[in-house]
Amino acid sequence: MNKILFFFTLLSIVSSCRSGDSNNLNENPTSPITDLKFKLSYKTSIDNLEIRQMIKTKDNHYVAIVSAEDYHVIKFDSNFNIVWNKVYGGSKRDYAEDIIEDSQGNLLVIGESESTNGDIEKNNGDFDIFLIKINRDGNLIWSKNYGGSGYEGISQDNTIVETANGNFIFVGYTSSSDFNVSNNNGGYDVWVSKIDSNGNLIKQKTLGGSNDDFGRKIIKLNNNFIITLKSNSSNNDFAQIGNWIASIDAELNIIWKKSTQGINSGSVTVNNNEIFLVNSTSTSYELSKLDSNGNVTKSSSINFSAQTQKQPFVNQIISSNDGSLFIIGDFGYGNEQDAVIFKVNKNFEKIVDNFIAGNNFDKSRSIFPIQANKFLYIINSASTNLQIPLSGKMSSIVTEITEE
Repeated sequence: MNKILFFFTLLSIVSSCRSGDSNNLNENPTSPITDLKFKLSYKTSIDNLEIRQMIKTKDNHYVAIVSAEDYHVIKFDSNFNIVWNKVYGGSKRDYAEDIIEDSQGNLLVIGESESTNGDIEKNNGDFDIFLIKINRDGNLIWSKNYGGSGYEGISQDNTIVETANGNFIFVGYTSSSDFNVSNNNGGYDVWVSKIDSNGNLIKQKTLGGSNDDFGRKIIKLNNNFIITLKSNSSNNDFAQIGNWIASIDAELNIIWKKSTQGINSGSVTVNNNEIFLVNSTSTSYELSKLDSNGNVTKSSSINFSAQTQKQPFVNQIISSNDGSLFIIGDFGYGNEQDAVIFKVNKNFEKIVDNFIAGNNFDKSRSIFPIQANKFLYIINSASTNLQIPLSGKMSSIVTEITEE
């Protein structure tokens, strides 16, 4: 059995929360594993910041996007000292949702914007998808808007990927049928777009029915891409209402698509040519394993009803070195929300879990590997009864997980 050591270290960051999400932290695991140990050591705090997502970069630094009405990006060194702290956008609302590092070491930040000035060259109407490319020093290389006269948006992390030849594909949603958007099937449609390394639109397509349909996540699998979707339609591209998963090629052609379990959209990852998907219902996490052709080879439900009666939500799933999976998510809403991290083995059996459940808002944000058997797990919290000194305002806690 793997021993998981949680080191609550690094940083605490205070801010106001745009989304209304919430989370919380408890030293004692709910699972009866006796070799789970915790070491809590507070390092520092920075006022008025709420990390939405963080990644490790090729130069062994960390870059985070912050919840704000601009694209607020901060780079930290390996000890979490701030290297640079920059803001991009215009005078209206600009919401950064996802950040990736490309093969050249540049950073791409994607979200939505309604601004018409500053770093925004033009706005096609309402909110557009807004993408910036910056170098490792935070200097703006280019910025682009994509969309039409309606509303375009992005669903947080894992919404843009780099292709083998240096292009990029992003997935979101649109209510437009003009400018960059070729057509609309009704309400919001899934919108998948391909751009070159300079941000020029190469190709795009919409998927949807007569009701609202949303693109959620995109990840790379060999030479193709896996996208997850949420449909409220039962016609045109979707035979039934619910969550969907699809495979597309680099030209945005659909190879296969399949309806999946769950009420709420979740997260997806790949490992050894297999696809691992987790969504949620009102009471459980629904896990599925699919082969590269979209065939479901295993499924399971993980239920926490013995620990909480709150509704579960998924934020992210990633693979561990031994083939097991880390899943981070939340239970409940608003100030009553609690964060959770749990690990399942290859058979989808829960190995261990930990709740972050204080007296206020606690939310899982992201998890990513930093070296062999080590991960960083980012939590937002406004609680005051955790075992680290927080102000009671919205804060970001960076924790380190070590597997042994």
